[in-house]
Amino acid sequence: MTLPTSMQYSLYLPRVLLGWLASGSDQPYLEIDGTLVFSDISGFTALTERLAEKGKEGAEEVTTVLNGAFTELLNASALEGGDLIKFGGDALLLLFSGEGHAARAAVAAFDMRDALEDYQESRSPTPLTMSVGLASGPVQLFIAGDTSREVIVAGPTATTLTEMEGTAESGDILLAPSTAELIDDFALGDEKGGGVLLEDAPDADEPDDDEEFGEAPDVDLGDYVSSRLRKHLSLGFNEGEHRVANIAFVKVEGFDSYLEANGSDVAQADLDAVVKQVQAAADHYAVTFLQTDISADGVKMILASGVPERADGDRERMLRTLDRVTSVESPFEIHVGAAHGSVFAGDLGARTRRVYTVMGDTVNLAARLASAAEARQVLVTEEFDDVHIFETTPLEPVDLKGKSKPVIPYLLGGPLEADDAAAQTDLLPLIGRDEELTTLTNLVEEAAEGSGSIVTVVGAAGTGKTRLLQEVRDRAADAQVVVANCEPYESNTAFFALGQLVRNALNVHREDEDPAGRLTEILIGADPELAPWVPLVARVAGISMDPTPEVEALDAKFQETKTAEVIGAAMAATLEGTVIAFIDGAQWIDDASQSLLDHLVPTISAEPWVVVASSRVAPEDESAQTLNLEPLDAESSTALAVAALGDQALPAPVIDAIVSRSGGNPFFLLELVGSASEGDGQLPTSVEAAVAARIDHLQVRDRRLLGYAAVLGQQFSLDLMADALPDASVDDTDAWQRLAEFLETSLGGKVRFRQPIVRDVAYEGLPFERRRQLHEAIGEALERRARKRPERFAELLSLHFDLAGVFTKAWEYSVMAAERARRKFANVDAAELYRRALDAEDSMEGEAPPTERAQVAEALGDVTEVAGLYGKAEEAFLEAQRIFGEAGVDAGRVLLKRGILRERTSDYDEGIEILNQVGPALEGIGDEGHEIDLEAKVEVAAILSRQGDMEQTVT
Repeated sequence: MTLPTSMQYSLYLPRVLLGWLASGSDQPYLEIDGTLVFSDISGFTALTERLAEKGKEGAEEVTTVLNGAFTELLNASALEGGDLIKFGGDALLLLFSGEGHAARAAVAAFDMRDALEDYQESRSPTPLTMSVGLASGPVQLFIAGDTSREVIVAGPTATTLTEMEGTAESGDILLAPSTAELIDDFALGDEKGGGVLLEDAPDADEPDDDEEFGEAPDVDLGDYVSSRLRKHLSLGFNEGEHRVANIAFVKVEGFDSYLEANGSDVAQADLDAVVKQVQAAADHYAVTFLQTDISADGVKMILASGVPERADGDRERMLRTLDRVTSVESPFEIHVGAAHGSVFAGDLGARTRRVYTVMGDTVNLAARLASAAEARQVLVTEEFDDVHIFETTPLEPVDLKGKSKPVIPYLLGGPLEADDAAAQTDLLPLIGRDEELTTLTNLVEEAAEGSGSIVTVVGAAGTGKTRLLQEVRDRAADAQVVVANCEPYESNTAFFALGQLVRNALNVHREDEDPAGRLTEILIGADPELAPWVPLVARVAGISMDPTPEVEALDAKFQETKTAEVIGAAMAATLEGTVIAFIDGAQWIDDASQSLLDHLVPTISAEPWVVVASSRVAPEDESAQTLNLEPLDAESSTALAVAALGDQALPAPVIDAIVSRSGGNPFFLLELVGSASEGDGQLPTSVEAAVAARIDHLQVRDRRLLGYAAVLGQQFSLDLMADALPDASVDDTDAWQRLAEFLETSLGGKVRFRQPIVRDVAYEGLPFERRRQLHEAIGEALERRARKRPERFAELLSLHFDLAGVFTKAWEYSVMAAERARRKFANVDAAELYRRALDAEDSMEGEAPPTERAQVAEALGDVTEVAGLYGKAEEAFLEAQRIFGEAGVDAGRVLLKRGILRERTSDYDEGIEILNQVGPALEGIGDEGHEIDLEAKVEVAAILSRQGDMEQTVT
């Protein structure tokens, strides 16, 4: 159900404000006789610190725990008429007013403590308790600010409240004297720190429910919501998101004495002026003014950049905002702290009352730094030190609450320089890669003369690998070009990369009416002697075909060599002229393709072919020919920036700033220019930030669709997405058009991310629990598509169900995919899949039958041995041995394999010792055991012979 915008906003506002506005009063301050309750969840800081090691997932786990606790506490307080005024991460500020407010507040505090105890026993992974402070009397509320009108609770009663909560220890409910005098004596306990402990729930009357049905305020409630949250909140309950953000706390102190000396009118006016100046600074630099919160002797304001949307230069804009904040005209003291890092942002609460908040260690750290800062001081974390627009001075380490180690704060000083805006144009020439282009062009010319080669272009993301390959392709107009794209989700699919090359080179596609027949026709037409070996080519091409007698008779150890020989001959017979094969994203190439490519090196060298792979990492084979793309020099970077600007002109210092910040990364450079021209003139500080800033320009629904697309992988089909994620936006052609900056869509309904980093950023932005749900939905859709042949999608089913945490299915499909890879002799891929299966079985509810696990472990040993990974093979065989035991056919077979493995690693004595255990393990077993025992004796004899012990060999 979609609520009207005004009603939607009302969920984020306290009832006292709604009633205040409904009364028509234009007075910006209000005094109510009531009781304030300040409840802080104890143990949450320790939980945050512990889970901070898990990064984003830890922040999400903390939020899940707190959201559940928050809802329970909110429900308990609502029964006694409590009104949530503020929520500060792990603390609630509640107001109780009307007849019997103190007793109802005390009952609510008692019930909230019990509710939290029940919750932590049943649903919290760690102990959670809370400390509660109560204070009664004149509760003073002030409205301040203009871009958003904030309700601020401040004054002596609020300060007393913070003192009570600060004094209360875990599990305490501490009443100020002003509250204790209104409570039944039987409910009171000992005095503590100027207050009185609540020992029992007092008698209390029911709250007046008629207040719930007052007139709706005839004002725009959006004015009372943070200006940068309105669009986000108006869309309804939002999924939480992971964000790299900057959080700042601005603490205002000295308010109480100023209020007493000058009265409410003056105090409100001056507080309003301070809030307005902070909001103006935040708005000027596109920083989000999140909210205000209670603070002793004043108020604290919370600012954020990167939440709820990212924009260019988040850290820079936050620093500029805070520099301006420290210069505001104010009769109060101002203390500022800021931190940069991961947060989890989103909605918390029940259906009738919500808060938008940011969570995580970064938020806590910013609050602690503000408390440590002196008046007019800004303390920031180390991550701001490299922004280079202000002087920053490291101070002595300080111990902060919630941190296990001392923190080094950096004092923000004066500005160093100002960076201006830049702009971009779209189509650009290749700049700064003349040497690399010449090298590749020469290789193409050498190939045309019959001397082929393989070269890997190596460079980090964004260094221009694809652009360089495109230039080579454009210049070799007469060459035949075939392309393969490697994908991270297909890195375990045997021959995923080389299969594309083979199909494209031979012009055979799996969508053809009879791909096997067409492949056979092409190969026999090119060379009749290839007829017996067509199934070998089909296997690589991913085309189903029955083996010929010749293929069946081929010894497994020669399969790969023969396959390379046949594919080389087939392509040599069918391809004409110079051929350029591009393999994009080779860091994700599957092992089967890489191994086959290695076997094809001699053939390629003798043909007019050149294979150019692009990769973020260098090949493992140090002898492989590589071409490293280094960062562009300043001259080339400047030329590229100028080309990106097109007809626009910028001062040289501005271009120099962009070039310097880019670090010679062309993609980063262009993102800097493009984001600056589209945003507010600020420069992003990293590739991730640049991509994230661009993503955040999207509508919320489009951004969510992009995130969902990221779960499917680098490339996917729209019909699979529609099947897995029934959402109207999937069929919205306009939405895909709006996403064209990030996604490329083919006429056949295939979609792929233009840049892998966009997919990475979009994926990382999704909550972990949502990712798991989406992976499970995709796995189920693939199951439906597979019908009775799940093996066709086994690799993807294995991956998606593993990431979904559906470990029973992950086990099943990982084993299936591993066996498929093993049949294709893709032993490294098979090993990874067998390992995934075993890891999934560890996490399953219940266990697979022990013999099945042992068989998988043994299979893992087999494929790792063949792959030459002897250490991993030994580990796998030992695991199988532990399950099979020391006797029986299975035990004897594994002992035999372990002994042979020792022989291959030249550990002859240990090998003999293990092999001599085979006979006793098979004692009393029939022919099958006899064969294994005989093989073990032959192996022992071979070892002894190799050692020259002929007497023992004969024995």
